[in-house]
Amino acid sequence: MSPVGDTGGGADGPRYTLSYKRSAEKAVAKIPQKKARGRVEDAIEGLAVEPQPPGSTQLSGKHSMYRRIDVSGVGSEYRVIYQVLDDELAVVVVIVGQREGVYDILKRLG
Repeated sequence: MSPVGDTGGGADGPRYTLSYKRSAEKAVAKIPQKKARGRVEDAIEGLAVEPQPPGSTQLSGKHSMYRRIDVSGVGSEYRVIYQVLDDELAVVVVIVGQREGVYDILKRLG
């Protein structure tokens, strides 16, 4: 996992450290549309300030430790699956992909 960000507190509270699973980091880099990639990167950066933003959803069942956010891009919608570790003030980005394929990837993770 690649760490990003810091834990320096802001006016609204502590800032969470961001890290990516390697596959999620590669998936972001492979988003072909520059605007869509920028929107996904901005949404992920926003998790450092607000790890449970409005519109985020807690997954259910055996994946209930994860949350998701939807990011609309140019011609595609992307989903970011991540885990919030409140005790460590950390957010781990687990999966990034087009909406249609994200859950297949999640199933393979177990």
